[in-house]
Amino acid sequence: MTIKDYAAKIGQTAFWLIHDTKITVTIMDARQSYGRVDYLVEPVSGKNAEWVSEKSIEFTLPRG
Repeated sequence: MTIKDYAAKIGQTAFWLIHDTKITVTIMDARQSYGRVDYLVEPVSGKNAEWVSEKSIEFTLPRG
């Protein structure tokens, strides 16, 4: 993926997978570091934001 591909995901809704739980989040930002991709996610209902691994994110619907 390119930087444009990652930037296109900002603002999308996704699931953050934690063990067997899915939390609905909004993607706020993306970064690539040491060969891995992280997303800054914020829960749809709740507060705060956290950087999480791309591997723990499941995108729900394509944007647009």
